[in-house]
Amino acid sequence: MPAQVQDTKVETHAETASAREVLLLPGHVFFARSVPLPPGMKPDELESFVEITLEQIAPFPVNQLFYGHYLPEGAQSLFLYAAYRKKLAAHTGPVWDGAHLVVPAFAAAFARKPDGDGVVLLTGDTEMTGILWKKGSDAPDKIVSRPLHPDEANPGEARRRLLEKLGAADGGIAVRELGQPSGGRLGKKGAHFYFPAGAAGGQPEEVELAGVDPLDLDVRDKAFLFFRRKNERQNRWMWNLLLLLLFGLLAMGVMEIGLHFGGRQLEARQERIDALVDRVARIEQELELATRLEELSGTRLLPFEMLSHINQIRPRSIHFTRAAAVRGNTIELDAQTRNPQDAERFEAALRRSEAITEVSPNPITPRTVDGRTTFQVQLRFEEGTLSPSSLRRAPPPPPEEEVLDDEVPPEPVQNEDGEAVP
Repeated sequence: MPAQVQDTKVETHAETASAREVLLLPGHVFFARSVPLPPGMKPDELESFVEITLEQIAPFPVNQLFYGHYLPEGAQSLFLYAAYRKKLAAHTGPVWDGAHLVVPAFAAAFARKPDGDGVVLLTGDTEMTGILWKKGSDAPDKIVSRPLHPDEANPGEARRRLLEKLGAADGGIAVRELGQPSGGRLGKKGAHFYFPAGAAGGQPEEVELAGVDPLDLDVRDKAFLFFRRKNERQNRWMWNLLLLLLFGLLAMGVMEIGLHFGGRQLEARQERIDALVDRVARIEQELELATRLEELSGTRLLPFEMLSHINQIRPRSIHFTRAAAVRGNTIELDAQTRNPQDAERFEAALRRSEAITEVSPNPITPRTVDGRTTFQVQLRFEEGTLSPSSLRRAPPPPPEEEVLDDEVPPEPVQNEDGEAVP
């Protein structure tokens, strides 16, 4: 709730008006009309319509007037008000230029629209204003305002004559009496006006006039308002840009601090890692040795048992040039033959064997050079099939094709220890 206002007079002095965002002008210096809007008029045609209407109804040229208008959303009539500039000369100045909004005092009553036909009567120490509303209309139908002199003998008679001009003297129209508004401010959605409290010592009542552009209500020069709004937008844009830059600088500063401390932590961590490199290498070496010893203690290499099984299915034309047991149940063989088809027959026999679980590569890729075919193969035996008691007899190999007489004699086969394999 805004601070309590000291009086209910329309402010006319710069010393008192400078403290408020809205400058209220005496209503009796304005003439006002309610003008129906032409059907189909576009929003960008409103300014031209206002100027043309003023030229038709005003006793002075448009450039000698201060004017504004009230057009709530959905209204079919435009309420137009204007005053001769010379009559407002006493109010122009720094306060006039610096105020956020300059309107006649009766504009505050636009937020007090009655539900049906009715009159809103504003009474202050210096003037009395009546605003007539018709049922179903969103804008006032008529406004009559007159000054009140301190030595006026019968204020009630002034009230009667004012209501008579509004057509409400017979009592058929409800009259709502309010004190003269004492100031206002601009909010995010519209203008706010302060009315005097209903009881002595109470806080002023604040009402909001929403749904209209406050600059439409403003009576100051339209070019001045245009540039003022433009400057305000530029100032807001510059202010937002400045805040964005400051926020960016702050964020960069925070990031720089974070990177500094993060770098220090990374350096400290790297130092700890470097100090542990030798220890980790020694542990890995010990672990590898322990793993190897565990494998040797729990796994027995059986190259002769594996060769014994393979020889049962090996064609006689194939000779092994190298045999190596690499793990407990795996053997690697290098072989050669003069008959390329024997390599395929040998592979087929190996894959049929129930004791052999894996033959790689798949398929075996023999190479033939100068009539001699060589290939490599790795065989993995099923667990438990390499002991003499559990070794199954492999199926006999298919019949061999005739071998040439000039077939090379078999070369001796040696194991990894250099011993001859029978």
